[in-house]
Amino acid sequence: MVLEAAAKPRSWVPLLVKALGLAILALALLVLPSRAFAGRLVERLDVFANVKKNTSLKPLRSWRQVPPPLLELAQTAAAKGQPQLVQPPAASAAPPKRNISCQLVPKNSPFDWSCKRLEDACVDQGRLILYGQQYRPRFSNGPPVGLPVLKPAARSRRFYFPYWHEDTKDMKAGAPPIHVRAPSSREPRRYLDVPSFSQCTVPIVFYQHNPFNFAHVLRDNAARMHSALQETAWADHARLVIMTGEGLPVSSMALGLWQPLSKMRVDSWAEFSVRLPDGQASGKGSKGEWAAPGAPPPSFEGSEQRCFKHMYVCLNDVHPTHVRVHDFGQFLARYYGGPQNPLGAEASAMPARPPSAARQPRLEQKVDGRRQQQSEEQQQQQLTQLPPVSAIRQLGALPQTAQKQQGRELQLRVLFSKRSSGDRRLLNTAELLRRCNAWRYTAPSGAQLRALCWEAETPSLKAGIAAAQQADVLIGPHGANLANAYFMRPGSSVIELTMHGFEGLGTDSAHANFARRNYIDDASQLQWWKLLLCAPDSWRPGTREAKAMRQGKPVARDAPKWRDLVVRWPAIETALRAAVDTAGDMAAYRHRFERGRWMWLSTANSTVPAGRDLRQTCQKAQAEGRIP
Repeated sequence: MVLEAAAKPRSWVPLLVKALGLAILALALLVLPSRAFAGRLVERLDVFANVKKNTSLKPLRSWRQVPPPLLELAQTAAAKGQPQLVQPPAASAAPPKRNISCQLVPKNSPFDWSCKRLEDACVDQGRLILYGQQYRPRFSNGPPVGLPVLKPAARSRRFYFPYWHEDTKDMKAGAPPIHVRAPSSREPRRYLDVPSFSQCTVPIVFYQHNPFNFAHVLRDNAARMHSALQETAWADHARLVIMTGEGLPVSSMALGLWQPLSKMRVDSWAEFSVRLPDGQASGKGSKGEWAAPGAPPPSFEGSEQRCFKHMYVCLNDVHPTHVRVHDFGQFLARYYGGPQNPLGAEASAMPARPPSAARQPRLEQKVDGRRQQQSEEQQQQQLTQLPPVSAIRQLGALPQTAQKQQGRELQLRVLFSKRSSGDRRLLNTAELLRRCNAWRYTAPSGAQLRALCWEAETPSLKAGIAAAQQADVLIGPHGANLANAYFMRPGSSVIELTMHGFEGLGTDSAHANFARRNYIDDASQLQWWKLLLCAPDSWRPGTREAKAMRQGKPVARDAPKWRDLVVRWPAIETALRAAVDTAGDMAAYRHRFERGRWMWLSTANSTVPAGRDLRQTCQKAQAEGRIP
């Protein structure tokens, strides 16, 4: 029996367990000075969730590695049996954020049939990352599969690069296509490696057409976007991103037209896709969290976003059911003329009464500060007191009996547009202003009219809105400046002057684009009239044409587009009478347009209707016998 007991082997398992426990204890003593490790140990070890009254936590106090607040948090979690990630509280606790969540499903909008729709996309350094599984090759190495090609249409690639401190530009710089790639296992930021796609913000990346021209940006780009957003149920979630070339920002001229369309900040593609620190790009946030005071937020959530559940890229314009340009102009007038953006002194170009030759020098003298302040206050009062419709439309609502009882003349405000460039100048403006301010007319209703006429330059968007809002009739040469007419009040009129020879350039009736597009805009309350200057003495060469003539070089084919103008007063008077006779009635104007009695041929001695042909030219009219 003794021999059998001595021969029985001793079990080695308890010894191994003790050795392993001693090793773990030694390792813990070496690593526990780290507070982060202590916190994780408190969270992870099951013993803290099972002991009574947490007596096993007390020895940790002797290590002096876990602060009392952290210990209390660990004890609370252990008592509830709910292990949680325990972190020390922030030094200055911020108020709790209100998380914003959306279940947005964009569909059935003009962007769906006009633009490229993308899902689960992030932007980074000018690149677009698509996270859909369908773009990655399965079970093999190789290039991505089926990535969309985001190359703009030819006319949307035009972008002028202005040189630094020079009045020159590269007219062929172009707007680049968007580079698209699949996600990588080595993304440079955590928000790209583990993306949180915004459900509330829908970016619309837009390639502009002729982004250097005020009229084209307003009429052919921003107005179309405004109309498309009006037809879109999720318009409040749209963030506009404008494509530019070479990483440049959106021009101040274009930004003034684009920003009112979105409640979020409008950026260029380069600014929108700039790489952010990991803590700044987030799928959560409260509105205004990252925005400067008074500035639009960068997203619907309020925080910077770089990943989106839905987004659109418009490579060749956007095509709403109806393009309402005049409605967009009225929207801008309200936006910039409201309490938040008063036009104020922008209205200073309008005289309170017609200037006469006798007091012209006195008006040009410098006035003291008090008189100037009073003048600005009077002009602002005049601007705010203007009726919502033009004086021309008021004629239709004012019967002759009421006019006679008032015993006064109605004032027709006529603005002559002055170009800031050295081309397309109206050379006989002084004579026209003198004749215009002396003009009196009796409307078909019997109302007596007298004209108040002045000339104004519109160097800024606000100046253009203020001037257009004051005028009942706007007169000026063909060009981008006439786009200010869209800011005019309903029932107003425009008289467009076409440079001699310009109407004969090309076959697409470019000179009639303003009037034609205004006619097809069924919501427009603006009447567009036109004079073709056919008299041989109605023009002077522009700067480039004059330079070529002096140097004996061939004159450029488009030289007539830049010519200066000399216009007879009787021709302008013909258009003024037609504008007054319609009394701002759009049905009456459309009837005249369809009969070809909205455009006239101005010769040396006569002004005759041009007819129904939008491609009418002075040469064709001479061949047809309409003019001598």
